[in-house]
Amino acid sequence: MSRKVIAFLGPEKTYSSQAATTYDPDAKRLLCPSNIAVIEAVQTCKADEGVVAVENALEGPVIGPTDFFIHNGEGVFFRGEIIVPIHHFAFTKPEVKWRWELIRIVFSHTQALGQCREFLGEYLSHAQQVASLSTVQAIEDMLESSTPAVAIAPYGAIETYRGRAVVFGLSVQDNLNNATRFVVIGREKRKPTGNDKTSLCFSFAVADRPALLLRALAVFARRKINLFRVESRPERTGLGRYVFLLDIEGHQDEVSVQGALRGLRRLRDTGENGESIPLISMLKVFGSYPRWDGN
Repeated sequence: MSRKVIAFLGPEKTYSSQAATTYDPDAKRLLCPSNIAVIEAVQTCKADEGVVAVENALEGPVIGPTDFFIHNGEGVFFRGEIIVPIHHFAFTKPEVKWRWELIRIVFSHTQALGQCREFLGEYLSHAQQVASLSTVQAIEDMLESSTPAVAIAPYGAIETYRGRAVVFGLSVQDNLNNATRFVVIGREKRKPTGNDKTSLCFSFAVADRPALLLRALAVFARRKINLFRVESRPERTGLGRYVFLLDIEGHQDEVSVQGALRGLRRLRDTGENGESIPLISMLKVFGSYPRWDGN
């Protein structure tokens, strides 16, 4: 029997790699150049499942995959979640170590650069920040740079680059409680476990009016459904138009959650000519999955 294939943002030793190992250490691994490529690998059956970063404790939503799930995530469902503690280290070439004044470039993934603002502002404000495809790719970019540079990357990467790269700074993220939430995606829905979470998004069919969001969220409050997360992203149809993302308690097959989703779809408003119109223009359930318990 062939092993399951799991896709993640490569190369090895990235935080996505750690999440994939935590989720299924025995799966065959498919390294992808971006989070979007991970999603597409699952959509096109190149991988059975994928691991994608969606939220960070310091920087909030990981924009690329979040927007992709909203607008282009057909055929895949959230099947699990993993929370990975994030401890960023700064690496440089051995001949550059401790010579702060020589550093002219800082390479890392955009999320990691944002999570290390205080360190970069205090010690490397004179250096240009350059985005890499991943935190580990940042080390490759640093090593290939003809200009003295630093890479922000996971400490585990030192195993691969020992002798070529040295540690320049320890735990350089802004907060020691930094962590990233990953979702596991697949082409099949997950059955209820009794300790589940459901992720969804919706947008409004009408322009801004008082209490629009309150009316939408009230359908969950009336059923005593807890909201773990409420965020918004631009709808891409004009200023002031948003898609709202929710993580709620419960599985989409549970009676209370089904009732809340029906309640959202049935919400009505009054149009310009006095006619009754749907309040919600789009409702998309990303999936239901077991809540992370640290194991």
